[in-house]
Amino acid sequence: MAEHPHEGERARLWRVSLKLSRRELAEITGYSESAIQDFEAGFQRGRGERAPIGEREMLRYRLACAAIDAGLNFRWEIGR
Repeated sequence: MAEHPHEGERARLWRVSLKLSRRELAEITGYSESAIQDFEAGFQRGRGERAPIGEREMLRYRLACAAIDAGLNFRWEIGR
């Protein structure tokens, strides 16, 4: 039986399906390329450790992706 992709893998598949590079997605959302890479891996790097992405942060990322998918044009300043 095939395993379902984790949330980060779904985020990567969504980005790839829209033919967006991490750089392009970063330009649209205001997230850094490394943050997008972390979301897609399901972990964030920091202080030499890997920690799971928080539910709230993943929700914010999913909402940004959904807005792009819906055709909304925006630029959020994340974490500022």
